[in-house]
Amino acid sequence: MGHLGCSPFFVWASAGASVWYGVSDSLPAP
Repeated sequence: MGHLGCSPFFVWASAGASVWYGVSDSLPAP
């Protein structure tokens, strides 16, 4: 897939997942 050190997409995906889980964790469960 390429070098993780040179993959901004991997960094954004990782950060996005962390933010998403943080937000969804604060939301009421359906």
